[in-house]
Amino acid sequence: MNVARAGEHSAEAQLEVTKLDVEANAANAFLEAAAAQQLTLAASANVDRRETLTKSIHVLVDNQLRPGADASRADAELAAARTQFLRAKQAEQETLIRLAEALGIAGQNVEVAAGALSSAAPDVPVSEPNVNTNPSARLAFSEVEQSQAREHALDRSYVPQFRLQSGISGRGSGLNNTGQFLGGDNGLVPDRYNWALGVAATFSPFDIFSLRARKQIEAANERGAQAAYEGTIQQLTAAEQRARTSLETSIEIAKNSEIELSAAHQSDRQAEARYKSGLSTLVELADAQQLLVNAESDEAVAKLNVWRSLLATGFAAGDLTSFLDAVEKAPDKTQ
Repeated sequence: MNVARAGEHSAEAQLEVTKLDVEANAANAFLEAAAAQQLTLAASANVDRRETLTKSIHVLVDNQLRPGADASRADAELAAARTQFLRAKQAEQETLIRLAEALGIAGQNVEVAAGALSSAAPDVPVSEPNVNTNPSARLAFSEVEQSQAREHALDRSYVPQFRLQSGISGRGSGLNNTGQFLGGDNGLVPDRYNWALGVAATFSPFDIFSLRARKQIEAANERGAQAAYEGTIQQLTAAEQRARTSLETSIEIAKNSEIELSAAHQSDRQAEARYKSGLSTLVELADAQQLLVNAESDEAVAKLNVWRSLLATGFAAGDLTSFLDAVEKAPDKTQ
């Protein structure tokens, strides 16, 4: 009974591990697709800005207000921006394919609506997760329980086995007490019955040698399972600490990316004004625009990286409830 119950616990823990892996994989695939989508939007915005700038530069060149080299440089920058956009679009499509696969609908078209996830970092809950409740830890401990249950069963197997036995019989001869045949249907069915009841005991004293060897094997299996369980706890603890460190760092990066983006916008406006007034070269303006592209890309994924780090902490703890609650409570600043 204990062995069967331990096996049931192991199967339940394995099911929880599988469910956690599937849920975390799908959530991570969604966040990757959302980040790729934001990078595509940033690349598209870069193309739009460069198209506008290229048109204005060509006007200046046509009016001999700027050298022809500036028009060539602007065309090259625009072509490079379009190439960057196409690569970002390809990367986005690849993440959508992985998302469909993670959702179990490979081959179907899926779309991502990041909403609040791309516009606001989550409110990170302050809690101390217990890695012992992680399904992976429970699965490892169930192996210990199974070995202990088998050892207990072996301890109780070197005892006599008692069996209750019973039997019943009947006869029908069709004869009376004088031996005369009664005729008709007499004798077709039993009309005399007998029964027996007893207890049988079996015991094999030589089984002690094989049982002793089997107990030694199970004891070794238990020690191995215990070591594996302790190793699992160490791995989960380290994973949780790494996830927490990543979460703290990603929060600071998200805050800094807003400052970076604001400064890059200001630098781009100033560089464009200086170029149009003839106070700087196109190279300076191109550098400012590239800085803006990098800032937009950083800001586009910074908040989503916070969400990914929060997902990692939930996965390490074996419970995605805190992540899902934060998703539901996130305010959508894009509306």
